[in-house]
Amino acid sequence: HWLDTLPHQGAIATARQIGSTGPVLAPMAACATGIWAIAQGFELIQTGRCERVIVGAVEAPITPLTLAGFNQMGALAKTGAYPFDKHREGLVLGEGAAVLV
Repeated sequence: HWLDTLPHQGAIATARQIGSTGPVLAPMAACATGIWAIAQGFELIQTGRCERVIVGAVEAPITPLTLAGFNQMGALAKTGAYPFDKHREGLVLGEGAAVLV
């Protein structure tokens, strides 16, 4: 079913599995999604809507379409990632995930 492919399905399934009774949010903010989730969790606690929150994000951009897009822009490094080197030449795509309680 097409609803099973929506980005928030992982958050909903996890909330059901652990018996969560609070809000389930699934922000989408590209590479800023993790910090956006942390900010939303902080606000939920700060405003008293929740006592505890679980926040997290995952990014898995290494797909042919994403690689082609960054390559077309000339943004991909040819030899590796050297972010603090004055001779850096571009970026290297990576994937990752993190969860905070």
